[in-house]
Amino acid sequence: MSRFAIIDTATKSVLTVIEYEEPPSNPPPGFSEGVIAVQNEDASADWTWDGHTLSAPPAAPAPVFVPASASKLGLKRALGEIGRWNEAKALMASNAGVQEEWDLAIEIKRADPLAQIIIAAMSLSEADVDAILIRAAALV
Repeated sequence: MSRFAIIDTATKSVLTVIEYEEPPSNPPPGFSEGVIAVQNEDASADWTWDGHTLSAPPAAPAPVFVPASASKLGLKRALGEIGRWNEAKALMASNAGVQEEWDLAIEIKRADPLAQIIIAAMSLSEADVDAILIRAAALV
């Protein structure tokens, strides 16, 4: 048995994959004109046809790891790159409790109340925080 991708040549899409003992005619039995069978042992319905070659879909991008915390130096550098460090510094200076927590911290965890105060005060979205944490990790 050989595996064949059944392809609609008008849409260049794989309609289905069928195993035949012998190579089928074109169009394959039960299919209309404009449909062809191309032998390929790996093909599946999400493959594409460019008129000459069957191609697998592109691999899904690897998931991006978002750290749960960052060093203060990394955060300072990441916020500086996006022009938000002075805003964060002014926020800390305006609140003695926040400043003391920042000064005593070794790293800043996303879920920590200190981080949540800064995130809220700077109106950072979840995507903003993800990007800052990823960049902060890369900068130290």
